[in-house]
Amino acid sequence: MQLLRTPLRALMAACVAMAALVALDRLSPALGWYAFVLLTLTLGMGHGALDTALLLYQFKPTSKAALYGLAYLLLAIGAAWLLSLSMAWALLALLLMSVWHFGELYRHSLAMRCVVGGSSVMAPVLLSGTALSTLIAPALGASHALVWQVWQALAVAWAVGAAAWGLWAIICHTQHRDTPALQDSAVRAALEVAVVLALNAALSPLMAFAVYFGLWHSLAHMARVRRALAQHASRSPLGRQRLAWVIALTGLATALLMLLLWRAMPAALPQQINSTVVQWLIVALGALTLPHMLLVGYSHRWLGP
Repeated sequence: MQLLRTPLRALMAACVAMAALVALDRLSPALGWYAFVLLTLTLGMGHGALDTALLLYQFKPTSKAALYGLAYLLLAIGAAWLLSLSMAWALLALLLMSVWHFGELYRHSLAMRCVVGGSSVMAPVLLSGTALSTLIAPALGASHALVWQVWQALAVAWAVGAAAWGLWAIICHTQHRDTPALQDSAVRAALEVAVVLALNAALSPLMAFAVYFGLWHSLAHMARVRRALAQHASRSPLGRQRLAWVIALTGLATALLMLLLWRAMPAALPQQINSTVVQWLIVALGALTLPHMLLVGYSHRWLGP
């Protein structure tokens, strides 16, 4: 009975937190926008700025890390320019990059990676399609109908694939009880998908994504980098010296990213979100996602599970 208390308390706390989020979300549609901006500028930018650790620890000497850092920056700038040429392609590219990156922890299985990574991107279409369509319409203009049809088709394909993967996972669970690692991975994947579905069923699309991106994905990546730093920095005095650099540069990068996004964001009240605001968000998120996704994927051995 004692063993059940901690999971039960965690479940109760999650239910209370979800109820509070639902109440706040329904109180004012603008709160989803505020939550998205706040979590993106803090935890979102913080988890992205930790790429300094990946650069400094993997590319040595420091001059080589700086060179790769410059390439990282140029890639982000180039991606921003390309994405700004077409909002339709920019949104589709952002969707596909998000699917691939959000499922990175499950890279050992392509099916699991697509199911988990696609949950936060495809579930809003299936569970709150009207609100999501209205949200992105200002940015797409005449191409909105076509892009929305493509997104809906991808969401249906994801739902069919997720259902098939769920049946396959259940069968494998009964037939391969001697492989606990595989079972644990499938359980974690199912839990993440369930959380995303619950968020999107209860909250508006923007609030649901803000909570997932800020409080799930970003925090999980931060914890993963922290574990890797603790392992690699303890091996030598040089590792500890690099850790000091990582802390300083991460703080600086986070502050600069927050300032850049805050100052560059078009002025608009949440109640008056226009096409410029949505277009800017699509381009900015896509430009930052591309180099981050590539670096994290390259660094998976250094980062560990």
